[in-house]
Amino acid sequence: MKIILRSLFCILTIAFPAQRATATLLAYEGFDYAPGSTFINSNGGFGFSGIWLTNNTTPFTSMTNRGASLSYTDTFGRTLQTSGGSAYLTGGAGSCQPLRLLTNFYGPSSGTMWISFLGQRTGPVTNTVQPFYQRVASVQLHTNGNERVAVGRASYNTETGTSTSRWDTWSVYSAGSGANLFASTNSLTNVTFLVLRIDYTAGLDSAYLFVNPPDLTTAPALAAASATNTGISDMPFDRIRLFVGNNNASSGIYAEIIVDELRVGDSFTDVAPAVGGGTAPRPRWTTINPSGTSLALTLTGGLGSNYVIEATATAENTNSWVIVGNLTLNGSGVGTFVDTNIIATSALRFYRARTP
Repeated sequence: MKIILRSLFCILTIAFPAQRATATLLAYEGFDYAPGSTFINSNGGFGFSGIWLTNNTTPFTSMTNRGASLSYTDTFGRTLQTSGGSAYLTGGAGSCQPLRLLTNFYGPSSGTMWISFLGQRTGPVTNTVQPFYQRVASVQLHTNGNERVAVGRASYNTETGTSTSRWDTWSVYSAGSGANLFASTNSLTNVTFLVLRIDYTAGLDSAYLFVNPPDLTTAPALAAASATNTGISDMPFDRIRLFVGNNNASSGIYAEIIVDELRVGDSFTDVAPAVGGGTAPRPRWTTINPSGTSLALTLTGGLGSNYVIEATATAENTNSWVIVGNLTLNGSGVGTFVDTNIIATSALRFYRARTP
C-alpha cells in the first residue's frame, strides 16, 4: 500500500487545454452607428439577413444610438472586446420592439448555442410598488411570431412563483411568459455582461444564464449558472428582438434599457472575446490524500472553471486515457476530485485534467 500511494503521488500529470485555431462567431452587432441617430434601417455587424426593422414601433426616437460602448472586465483584468456605441431603447412614447433577422436558423435537435450581450436597465422606477421596474425589458430570441427565450425581465404582473425581493434582477424566461421565469440575484441597474447557453435536445430544450462570468477565457460550468430554465419549451430562433414596455396603466412606469455587443456563436469563447489583463492560473494538482479505499485529489486553476478528469494505467499510450469524472472549481479556484475505491483496485494510475 505504501508503494502504491507513493507512486500515485509522483506520477500525477495534467494536460493543458489546446488553443482554438479559429473562432466561429456566427453573428455580431456592436451598434457602431452615429451617436444620437436611430439604428432602425441600419445593417452593421454581420450574420444578419437584413436591416433593423421597426416591428410596429413608433417613433424612431424610441431607439437611438449612444456614442459610448458599455464595458465589462473579468476577475483577471481582461476586458470584453467592444466597438462603436450602444443601443438605447425607451417605452416612454409607446412599446418599443425592434427586431433583426439572422442569416441562419438556429436550434438543431442536438447541440449547444451561445448568445451574449452587455445590458443595463435604466429609466423611471416606483418607490411605492414592488417591483421598482414594472415593465418588460429584455433581449429576445424569436422565430416568426413566437418568442422562444428572453434575457431581462418580464412585466411584473405576468410573473408567478418569484420572490418580490428578486423582481428587479436579471432573469431568463421562455415561451414569452413570465410564468416561465427564473431569476438571478444580480441587479438590473448595473452594467452587466450576460451570457446565455442553450442546450438543444430532441425534446424540450434548456437555457442557462451566466451573469458576469469571472473568466472570459473559460466556459463556466453549468453549476455556475445564475439562473436556469430547464425543459420548459423548445428554443429555436432566427431573429433577435429588443423589447421595452410602455406606460403601466396603474403606476405610469415605462421601461428603458441599454444594449450592446450582441453576439451569437457555437462556443463560449466566440461570444466572450477578451483583450489584455492577466493570465488565468493554469490547472495544477496540489495534494493527494487517501481515505479508506478512495483517493482525494486537489486541483487548483481558474475561478469556477470546469474540468474533465481522465486516468490511465500507462502514460505512454496516448489512446488509453478514459474519463473518470468531472470537477468544477469553486470561487477561489480550488476543487477536490475523489476516485472511489481506486486504492483497492489499482496499483498504478496516472491522472490528468482538461477543459471540456
